Amino acid sequence: MSKSVDDAQPLEGDVIQYTLTAENIGDFDATGVKVSDQLPSGLTYQSEEGSGYDQGSGDWTIGSLDSGSS
Repeated sequence: MSKSVDDAQPLEGDVIQYTLTAENIGDFDATGVKVSDQLPSGLTYQSEEGSGYDQGSGDWTIGSLDSGSS
């Protein structure tokens, strides 16, 4: 799991983008994959590309992740 942000020191009102990357380094495909990553205090969630985000729990539902993929 890795996480990056396009602007580490945004000003109030700026839109920033976090990128989370999950990688399956195991020998087998993974199913039912979820990652928990709560947004920092003071930020407002807008949208995502890819996996579904639950604002209440901070869970990202990835689903299946083949062996060796991210």
